[in-house]
Parts: sequence; structure tokens; C-alpha cells
Amino acid sequence: MTVIQSKKDQRISYQCGPSMDSNIIFHTEALIDGKVEGTADAMSKKATKQAAALNALRKLVPELHSVLGETFGGTKQSGNVHEVALFRDVPISDPCIGDMAVKAGVCLPTRQIGPKRNEYSCTAGRYSAAVVHTRMVRAKQLCAQRILQELHPQLRTYGKFLELYGSVFQEKRKRLLKEAKSLYQLAPGAVEDKIDWPRLVRLQEEMRKLIAQTPGVLSSIRYV
Repeated sequence: MTVIQSKKDQRISYQCGPSMDSNIIFHTEALIDGKVEGTADAMSKKATKQAAALNALRKLVPELHSVLGETFGGTKQSGNVHEVALFRDVPISDPCIGDMAVKAGVCLPTRQIGPKRNEYSCTAGRYSAAVVHTRMVRAKQLCAQRILQELHPQLRTYGKFLELYGSVFQEKRKRLLKEAKSLYQLAPGAVEDKIDWPRLVRLQEEMRKLIAQTPGVLSSIRYV
């Protein structure tokens, strides 16, 4: 312990990069005052840092070899033995494997199945679309574009879509919603259990306009 404390003033840093071995992902070098004292290869950065630090200790303080033992030997074979021993009795369906793998510094299940590709599905009424992509935001945008194309197959450019759904349409929609809201909201100072005659007259006018626009649809409604 005294030997380790004598090294406390030296600065330790790590340099991580891809491994030269195609079967291993990360390679890490442990540097003390800018000098490489230990190296290691593993499937995660955390594991490589731990192994590189242990190898640096073995190099600087050979007496610790008997204390550290061979369990964390820094080689691929001993590291693999430690991983197998740690997860020997853990079911592959255990939901805690991800957290345990991160804490133990071993390869995550997501790295075993290759690059992750998300499938995003979107439904609008009777229209639906599904896209598989590595980026969820991109998949969501492509789904929306496909549904818009199904809704308006006659439109070929996005500029035509903007004429229907752009800022002009949004402003018109807000104005119509505001006007519709003003029809059923109580006027200032009105009492809830009393008839608001000015509002009722305006509502009758709007209904007459609707009947004129769609003759026959509301023919059963009559106003006097």
C-alpha cells in the first residue's frame, strides 16, 4: 500500500482507440506522466481501462503480481474466463444483463447483434406506413412523407404540399378555430344559465351559410 501511495503525485491518463484485432473493439493505453506503462484490448472502454491500469501496476510494481493474481491478467483469455464466470448462471433473458454488463465492463448484448436499426410505424386514419432506419427521427420523417404521398398521389413536389399545409394554411386554420370558439363561448359578463341571444343569432347565421354551401345535406334543419 505504501508503494502505491508513492505514485500518487504522478498523473495517469488513458488513450482509447480501435483495436488492431478485428475480433476486439477497443484498445487502451495507460499513460503515467505521458509515458505508456500499460496496454489492453477488450470489448468495452471500461474493461480496457481496467486491464491497462492493472498491466501498468504489474509493470511498475512487480511485487503486486501475487496480490492481484491471474484472474484479471489483462490477456484476452483470462479476461474471457472472468466474464464467463461472472455471467455463468445468469439467464440470457434476464432484464438486468445490460446494467450488469456496463458495470462489469463486458460487451453489451446490443453489440453482439450488430448495428441497431429501429422500425417506426405511423398511422393516420386508414393510411399507415413503416420505415426501418438507424435513426428514429429520420424514420419518423420518412413515414410522414409516405403518408402524405398516399393522401395526395397527384402531388409530386413538396412545394405543392406546402401550399396545402404550409404557413398560410396554418394561419387560416387558427383563424377559423378562433371564430368557431367565439360562437359558443360566453360573452363577457354573461350568466351561464341565461340565453346569450347575440351569440345565438350569430350561430344561426353560420348555420344558414353552411346549408347554402351544402344544399340537401342539412335539409331537415329549419330556422324561422
